[in-house]
Amino acid sequence: LILGMKQQWKAIQKPYLQQAPKMMSLQIANTLITYLQYWLILNLFIPITWLNACIRMGLTQFSNSIPITIAGLGLRESFAIHFLRSTGINAEQAVSATLSLFLIQDVLPALVGAYFLIRTKRIAG
Repeated sequence: LILGMKQQWKAIQKPYLQQAPKMMSLQIANTLITYLQYWLILNLFIPITWLNACIRMGLTQFSNSIPITIAGLGLRESFAIHFLRSTGINAEQAVSATLSLFLIQDVLPALVGAYFLIRTKRIAG
């Protein structure tokens, strides 16, 4: 609807409508994989149900939408400590879970990308 409001945007309306379901599917899959990873990590500390982990880590992931820290670091850990406390997971375990997933999902791919970026610059330069 928004893309149809301006004449300039009408040209991208049809391609967007074709791509939107794919983008939404990928986002849903990414979120489910994230929750699966959290559930697996949290189960190392204490038995927790899939639904319980998804609800609590969904609330924790909400902290990423608050733009006051770099990549949500610190804020995400605070949310995790708060929401996981009632499950028997202590503060150290909650922080370990969130930082582990941060390393897996953010730092490792960034390092791989940095390697290829540096390698490409050397070849081109």
